Amino acid sequence: RPRTMAERIRSMAGGRIVWDDTEPLHRWIEAVKPSLVPAAQVAWVQVHSRAAGTPGSSGGGDFSEAPYQPALQQISDIIDRGANVPAAAKRECVERLLDTARRQGYTTGKWMVFLEPGVADAAWAAIARATATGELGCSAKVAPTGAGPDELVRKAVVCCVYVRDFDERAELQRVLRALMALMAPLQVPVTAGFKPDAFTMLGIDGKQNRWRLPPTVHSVAEALAWDVAPAPPAPGTQQDPIELDG
Repeated sequence: RPRTMAERIRSMAGGRIVWDDTEPLHRWIEAVKPSLVPAAQVAWVQVHSRAAGTPGSSGGGDFSEAPYQPALQQISDIIDRGANVPAAAKRECVERLLDTARRQGYTTGKWMVFLEPGVADAAWAAIARATATGELGCSAKVAPTGAGPDELVRKAVVCCVYVRDFDERAELQRVLRALMALMAPLQVPVTAGFKPDAFTMLGIDGKQNRWRLPPTVHSVAEALAWDVAPAPPAPGTQQDPIELDG
């Protein structure tokens, strides 16, 4: 018997409904498409790559906030003096934060796409399939659009497509191009930059964060222009067969 939405919500952890490979992927995607999931009760719907050798959304290391604080404190000190934060100081801070993330092994990050409620189901279905089969990034998640019976939320929701290492430019570019190709038939633009997970954990969100730091480290245009050797195709050998149809 297919699980009900209430059962899925009761069994979720961390506010996330995650595909656990206990039911065919196509059936799971249909059962938990964003429009059916109540945004008031569920934060994310998520799927991890089943391709051998790719991790989930965790960067592999354990995030610890304290080592990032000296770099952030230098920016806070400038702001507390009532001064503008020089661009050079921001760049130095960002590099120090990224170096700390490297030392912690917390190197995942994400490309983000903002989905209008009316197209979120179709866009997420394409992204979820590509992620599970290793054609996209190591993991992906989308915010629900369900607001009540036959009702949708009134604003765009974010979908995050993860890459395991923000230093792997070839892979960042490959995943970005693959995401853009998936979204093109739906006329969904991919314009948001690439954001390290460490920035999310630190609260570096939007341009109005208290340190006035950019929330992303690469723009779409910048990443598309990189002259990098093409990343090898995502691993094609799954850990277990994925039942997509029937």
